[in-house]
Amino acid sequence: MLTKLMKYELKATARVMVPLYGLAAFLACVAQMTLWEFAVESGNNPHGVSLLFLVAAAAAMGAAIAVTVVLMIQRFRSNLLGNEGHVMLTLPVSVHQHILSKLIVAVLWMMATWFVLFEFFMVLGFRSTIWSAFPQFQEAFSNYLATAGTTVPPLSWGGSTALSFGALLVAAADLCLEFYVALALGYSFHKHKGLLSAAFFLIIHLAGNIPLALENIVSSLFSAQTPTGAYLMDAGIAILLCLLWAAVLYAVTHYTLKHRLNLA
Repeated sequence: MLTKLMKYELKATARVMVPLYGLAAFLACVAQMTLWEFAVESGNNPHGVSLLFLVAAAAAMGAAIAVTVVLMIQRFRSNLLGNEGHVMLTLPVSVHQHILSKLIVAVLWMMATWFVLFEFFMVLGFRSTIWSAFPQFQEAFSNYLATAGTTVPPLSWGGSTALSFGALLVAAADLCLEFYVALALGYSFHKHKGLLSAAFFLIIHLAGNIPLALENIVSSLFSAQTPTGAYLMDAGIAILLCLLWAAVLYAVTHYTLKHRLNLA
């Protein structure tokens, strides 16, 4: 049943997100082509048409980022906490499946938005000096290791990418669950549900800094022999603590939806 819920959620959200991604990609390509065309004709001075497409592309990308968050909140609120909640919560589906379907799809769209944002800058940076930055990053890290007096090679791009992807995945899940638990707690009251949800989110988001503070404390208890080892240890501890924070948020969301929800 979880797959059916996810399929329904993907179809409903794709109607909004896919056109936005397409619009941002199209405007970025047009902006890049016009920038290059006028750069060839008039040097490095950008043309008004190029700037217009550039602003439009940036606006479309900004809209995609904003809609990703707004849509995540709106789908959870309307499907489970609004009028549709009377129907959705009476289906032969567990509360776990409802939450997981929303969470998995929301995280997928967040990761997709980050990927589109990365490609957005890559398209705008095509034929520019942006591509030369990658070797410089690797060289700077190698120099750092040499200065520290270690012969351990730096992380491969594959290892760095995998670690970054895992961190982004956990961060996206944490952000979604912070919104979910705030909405669930706010809608457990009879009045001022929206205002209370906003207040709960601010409190929970501030409390989300606790894992980062704990990461510094836990890291100080261990010692790594190399900078690369220290980096891996710090990143691993941070991801683990954020996963624990996500588990707490998930548990509170599940309990509130199952035992404290007020749809009146």
